[in-house]
Amino acid sequence: IERDGKQLKDGQKLRVGDKIEVHYDIYNTENRSFVVMEASRPACFYPADERSWGSQWFYCERLTDRTRYYFQLLAEEDTALKETFFVTQEGTFNSALVTIESLYAEEYRGHTGAFLVETEE
Repeated sequence: IERDGKQLKDGQKLRVGDKIEVHYDIYNTENRSFVVMEASRPACFYPADERSWGSQWFYCERLTDRTRYYFQLLAEEDTALKETFFVTQEGTFNSALVTIESLYAEEYRGHTGAFLVETEE
């Protein structure tokens, strides 16, 4: 949470207008070709940057309810990505899963767990 610089804890309430930075840490034990990571988001999170964009090693596609990252090659290393969101509405929302899989070998697939996001005015 940008207002206090602390990591979000389970059950912690967010305020409308809060700026949230989400970190994705990927640990890969082998080089993988053509990998897609799909990061769904709670309905109360609105991306700070709506543009799709690419770099020399991945492409980021922003959709209304998720962000997809396409990797031509996901190297054998730790990879860190981050996105920034604003909290836009109050209520209780379920965060969705973040999934990652190799498009050539679907048995190489992983996902995160979900959690509740509570917001207030």
